[in-house]
Amino acid sequence: MISQGRHMNRVLWGLVILAMLGGCASLPRPIDRTDEYAAPVSGETALDQAVTSLLAPFPDQSAAHFLEDGLDAFAARLAAAERASRTIDAQYYLFHDDVTGNLYSERLLTAAERGVRVRLLLDDMGAHKRDQHLLILSAHPNVDVRIFNPFANRTFRAFEYLYRFGLVTRRMHNKAMIVDNVVAITGGRNIGDDYFDASPKSNFIDMDVAVFGPAVEAISQQFDVYWNNSLSYSIETLAKELP
Repeated sequence: MISQGRHMNRVLWGLVILAMLGGCASLPRPIDRTDEYAAPVSGETALDQAVTSLLAPFPDQSAAHFLEDGLDAFAARLAAAERASRTIDAQYYLFHDDVTGNLYSERLLTAAERGVRVRLLLDDMGAHKRDQHLLILSAHPNVDVRIFNPFANRTFRAFEYLYRFGLVTRRMHNKAMIVDNVVAITGGRNIGDDYFDASPKSNFIDMDVAVFGPAVEAISQQFDVYWNNSLSYSIETLAKELP
């Protein structure tokens, strides 16, 4: 019994120390920054003109196409990124470190190389293990990465539930990709193999919709609300610098 008591004491002290480590961390102080918004539609890009032609018979209307198949949904995202000429705004709850996640990142970076402005907004629940990857993306001058409602401690996250439960459980489940502000893909899919029928183990059954035309503006507006929110932190303020 004595040995068991000593063991329990060691466990309790270990938990106390970990809790103290978790509690020592704090988020960066808020900085003054100018709000950023989606770029207006110019009507000059190839994507602008394609959507204008598509909707010509239906003035002031929008179009939608359901993406039920996972592979089709992923291919649609890659195709949209390849055709971007002006901007890509992407917002997700989960962003996995797997084949589709890394390929999606590569296409965003390729678009940035063409001069496309890329804004990537991720919830910290699914992004914290990718800090270094996101720093690499954000190092490109045309890419900005922000993390919504980040955990202050990048290592001992669980203990923040003890003293910041009401805040750390406020997550961003939005999932959207907006290209040139004329095409958007939104729905239930995060970025990861099991959302696009690419996992060898198991896959989710889900649905997305590709939206074209004026309705895209509403999706862009909700992106901007989260992007400019005080809970959205630049990845550079959270993660350690690259070696």
